[in-house]
Amino acid sequence: MRSSTLVGDVAKRRFEFDWREPFLLFVRVRLKPALMAPVLAFFLFQFGFMVYYTFIMIEMQRSYGFSTAQIGLFSMVMGCGFVAGTSFGYKIAKKLLGADTRVATVGLAVCGVLVGLTALPMPASVQVVLTMLIAISNILAFVTLLAAIASAVEESEQGWALGVGNASVALSVFAAGLLSSLLSIIPSAAFEILGGLLILSAIVPTQHLTATDTKAVTAQ
Repeated sequence: MRSSTLVGDVAKRRFEFDWREPFLLFVRVRLKPALMAPVLAFFLFQFGFMVYYTFIMIEMQRSYGFSTAQIGLFSMVMGCGFVAGTSFGYKIAKKLLGADTRVATVGLAVCGVLVGLTALPMPASVQVVLTMLIAISNILAFVTLLAAIASAVEESEQGWALGVGNASVALSVFAAGLLSSLLSIIPSAAFEILGGLLILSAIVPTQHLTATDTKAVTAQ
């Protein structure tokens, strides 16, 4: 009874939203040099993919005449690719390639090249197949890079370190959205090429990763 009373007497911390928190997380990365490589790789990778995701939807509607329902089905195919990559794609790649750095590198290379190819003229059916393959290869890089972020800090610090990864995704979505304002002067194909190049550029910091074994990270 006494212990429960003491627990009840403890003042609960009130939740306060601070818009600066995502930016403060990036500042904290400077204090952990081991985080620099995986965070940079993850940001470049996510930024490139978000550029692709934003502009391929526009391209499928403008150039291929997809209706709203067809765009939804196109997104569903991408989702199926994520499921396939999570269910067996990563496991197969890990078994064949071994080290996480190799898995991440192959995932980034395949994803980046395929994203760049989407800028070429091709039938809509090929675009559908490509988005499935892009999603599968995306998972290879997503799981390993996120695990590398977690592995770069002590277990007690993994929460805020993974928060940096989430902040990178949010920043990538924001930046990709801003780029859409340039569609009136730059064709969407150019942005798809940009997306592929950004993903490929993430290979450079990936080579500096020190984590060799992926910890339990849930792909989303």
